[in-house]
Amino acid sequence: MEGNLNHGGEAAAAVPRSPLARVFDDALVTAGARADVGDRVAAFVDVARRYQEPGRHFHTLRHVAEMSAALRVLLAAEYRPPAERAAHACVLAVYFHDAVYEPRLADNEQRSAELAIDVLARLGCPAAIGAAVARLVLATASHRSAHPDEALVNDADLRVLARPPAAYDRYVRRVRREYGWVGEQTWREGRAPVLRSLLEGPVYATAWARRSWEPLARLNMARELHALG
Repeated sequence: MEGNLNHGGEAAAAVPRSPLARVFDDALVTAGARADVGDRVAAFVDVARRYQEPGRHFHTLRHVAEMSAALRVLLAAEYRPPAERAAHACVLAVYFHDAVYEPRLADNEQRSAELAIDVLARLGCPAAIGAAVARLVLATASHRSAHPDEALVNDADLRVLARPPAAYDRYVRRVRREYGWVGEQTWREGRAPVLRSLLEGPVYATAWARRSWEPLARLNMARELHALG
């Protein structure tokens, strides 16, 4: 990461300013990053490359883009001053929440949170921002929300559960490919408890998502659980 930041000017000249890059940079600036634009672009390039690592089929930049879109919907629907003030931290959490992703490891969220703290500190963001982003990233490990901003990020992360059935099935197939090294029986034995846990209570934490996404999400997961046997 340090090498990328030291060559930030070159990155800024070479990398197109994609919509994802602009949203990331806007959130950094709003969060108080003091680094120049080259270093900020270099940070985005590093994060983006992580989401393009071999073996990722669902946890890719597509997921970041879809989660970002879901977050925008939730921020608009759940608008209130605390959510509006915390928006930049939520946006940054979306980018960092799966930056470290290795299905064989159990501490991906912890590693992603530590990466967020390190990168944001290097970019000159206040320590409180790094701590807030790390907290939001860690909340995605269990998808339990103790604060309104955690509810926003967790619900955005789980937006895929309420996609139309064909899109939901594609999501499941992509996650299954990420666990291609696991046998079918082991996959079923691991996946079923995850679905049951989500179905035990409300899937979503925000009122809008419960009204708008919950019914289809529950149908999709129940259907998948039935297929697992």
